Amino acid sequence: MKSSRPNTERSQCTKINGIVSVFECINRSIVQGSVISPNSFSLYVADLKALGKANALCKYADDTTLLVPRHCDVQLVDELEHVIKWSKAYILKLKYLNLGKTKEIVFRRSSVKRDILPSALDDIERLECVKLLGVYIDSKLSFCEHVERLLSVYSQRLYLLSQLRKQNLPD
Repeated sequence: MKSSRPNTERSQCTKINGIVSVFECINRSIVQGSVISPNSFSLYVADLKALGKANALCKYADDTTLLVPRHCDVQLVDELEHVIKWSKAYILKLKYLNLGKTKEIVFRRSSVKRDILPSALDDIERLECVKLLGVYIDSKLSFCEHVERLLSVYSQRLYLLSQLRKQNLPD
């Protein structure tokens, strides 16, 4: 009997502490890290559009960001439901939509108190700071967290370089 699943001739296994699992066939998706992955994803989600005129869906590589201003013709809950329905129709079979990785951030002025913010979305974590395309940005549109993280990484690397220099290693 012929299988209805495509034959990709790719398989994978997991190795932990020297123990290798059984190889399993990969029968969907694109190899992660391949050159065509970002372009393939972009083509795949090209027809996903925001419902509201002022709302925006920003798609880059395999990330999609939904931007909904406070005053708009289609509210965030409805936009999110639209994305979920679209995903069920086109993507969910491939498990691209992961609500566990979906985060919410409400951008606001420093003077706005947290107790007057809109209600949080069900089953979606609301954060004060998010990493968006490698940049940390907080709810007040400050990049302090990003700068702090960069300084920490640079400090660690400078320390390692100083230790190497103490060992009289060549540049």
